[in-house]
Amino acid sequence: MLEDQREILMREAADIFLRLREDPDNVELQARRDAFCARGTQENNAYLELVKTWKASGVMHAPKTLRSVVLVACGLLGLGYITYEPMRIALLADVSSRNAPLQTILASGDKALLDADSALIDKTDGLGRDVTLLEGAAYFDVKSDARPFSIQIGEVTVRVVGTTFETAIVDEAVTISVVTGRVNVTHENESWDLSAGDHFTWMSKQAVSLEQRAISDMATWRGDRLIVDGMTLGQAAAIIERRLIGPVFFTTDRLRNTRVTGNLDLTEPLVALRLLAETGGGRVYHAPGLGRVITAR
Repeated sequence: MLEDQREILMREAADIFLRLREDPDNVELQARRDAFCARGTQENNAYLELVKTWKASGVMHAPKTLRSVVLVACGLLGLGYITYEPMRIALLADVSSRNAPLQTILASGDKALLDADSALIDKTDGLGRDVTLLEGAAYFDVKSDARPFSIQIGEVTVRVVGTTFETAIVDEAVTISVVTGRVNVTHENESWDLSAGDHFTWMSKQAVSLEQRAISDMATWRGDRLIVDGMTLGQAAAIIERRLIGPVFFTTDRLRNTRVTGNLDLTEPLVALRLLAETGGGRVYHAPGLGRVITAR
């Protein structure tokens, strides 16, 4: 069975499994489980293996999302592209998206739009509005409030009062793009004040950049577009990867660090990845069980 087909089966089995964990005496759900298992050997084995491996994982509390079940089960069942890190993220996340953007209202009442394959923790309480971006990208619409709004992204912290902006984790870099208002970014004792049109990139203490960009070029994934202007191929591929099943690998750092440009349609992510790879002098190969590999032509 192909890896993509296997994950589809695991997702369907996990949906039934998760619902039955919440309501084990539900006759309709029991019938749905029995019908799924009766469809064929692959379906029956998928459900039995999921139950067995989930028990073996030791994670016996109720998972927060369907994706949590799938990631743990697929990881334990040996899907090559599932690793410990996405399992950890899925189990920690309060809100997560899969292969399409997801609009959500945070506990504070502020709006957040998550890009595909993104996740966050919402730690808002009566004193502050606190969010941690675990992976991917998010576009925030923060209302004015006496309580500060704080976002932790890797090693940096973003604080705002009222503004709209994007934060992202892109190929080991943290980026912040301000659409309206002002934000403050801090790392240890360092601080940067950003305003509308500022695009900030942080990789380490020695690798910080601040540049002006057109507002229309910020968070273009909201409209299923990717505008690449001076990004590395690795950074652009990391954005496209959010809409693919499985990760993207590079055979050389030189290829990963090649600067590329383009205006790509994210509704066809594999096509976009291939076009981008060709622009950078590369070629995309599908590696079953691993994902996509970009090699030099």
